[in-house]
Amino acid sequence: MVPVSLFEFNTTHPLILDMAASPGGKTTHLIDRSEDKGFIIANDGSAGRIPALRSVLETWGGINQIITNYPGEDFGRWFPGKFDIVLLDAPCSMENLRPTPNRPLRETSIDERLRLHERQIQLLESGLQALKPGGQLVYATCSLAPEEDEAVIDKLLRKYPDAIKIEDVSNRFKFDTTGLISFNEETYHPDLSHSLRLWPHKTGMSGFFCALITLKHPIFTSKETPPERDFSTTHLQTLDDDLKEKILVQIDQNYGLDLTRILEDYALELYQRFDQIFLIPHRYLEHFISLPYTYIGMPLGQWNREEIVPAHPFISRFGGLFTRGKIIIDEGDIPLWTAGRDIRYPDTSLTPNGQYLLVTDVDGRNLGLGKLLSKRLRNMLPRGSI
Repeated sequence: MVPVSLFEFNTTHPLILDMAASPGGKTTHLIDRSEDKGFIIANDGSAGRIPALRSVLETWGGINQIITNYPGEDFGRWFPGKFDIVLLDAPCSMENLRPTPNRPLRETSIDERLRLHERQIQLLESGLQALKPGGQLVYATCSLAPEEDEAVIDKLLRKYPDAIKIEDVSNRFKFDTTGLISFNEETYHPDLSHSLRLWPHKTGMSGFFCALITLKHPIFTSKETPPERDFSTTHLQTLDDDLKEKILVQIDQNYGLDLTRILEDYALELYQRFDQIFLIPHRYLEHFISLPYTYIGMPLGQWNREEIVPAHPFISRFGGLFTRGKIIIDEGDIPLWTAGRDIRYPDTSLTPNGQYLLVTDVDGRNLGLGKLLSKRLRNMLPRGSI
């Protein structure tokens, strides 16, 4: 939680780059800090880590993001001076000095740390190039090896002495957490004492390093063309006015939710792919419409026989705002429901007509979507969520 907490969110709708996002915990923190009203490119260079990232963001319920799979080293040349906020939770040796059952201590070699050091420098330089003047970057690792921490930032401080500033965050905690200004025979820039070095024996946490960097002046680089894809090949199309109005009216009538207000508050557009309806971030369409992605926005639902069937992510995110279209199930039925079972002969005063309802318990907790039939409440939870 520490790295994202360091940012100062000074703009209402920031453009955010999370350079090495998977598995997504810090990305959800970025969504929360920006109130999901900015726009996040959640990138990870490893294709094998993308499914975990997508699962976390879908479960969290973020909308204003895309997921991409590119080398983080390229973003500075693709989008120089574009982003208000950049998070680089850099790939590292994980030399955090606190073993866990899932991550026992292992020996790391000097060669391994130096190889990581070179890549971390490239990633950090790319992140700084992608930053707007006045923008902020947090560099973080879950390693306490100086080669991966202070030594990395020191290289960029010396290369761009007038362009970047290490903000003093050393007083954010009560315990002594200041960064190193020397190690063995190496001497680092004195401003690195402003960074955070979270020692396990002082914090009770795993070892961690992070620094908040402000870009004072642009770091110029040769501009390169990013990957491109004609947006029409996604088969996403804007809704015609008639269908859009039908969906807005049905969401209001069925659930008491002002979807127009949601679209305005979060700067979203309604798009469809065949019979599927999606909430698409306007800022993607405005700034990155040709950039290929692996996941975007949020599914709203399926348009089926002139009826909108809400999608599980939409119900999970906005069900708490529903003022109607809800059904309460008994406490004894909750284990069956959460196991993916239908509820036979639910106790309700509602007249069954195949309507789709938000299922809650007596405390109002959101239990997902159900379909009320004559003899049962059909469980509409997606299999992967059970």
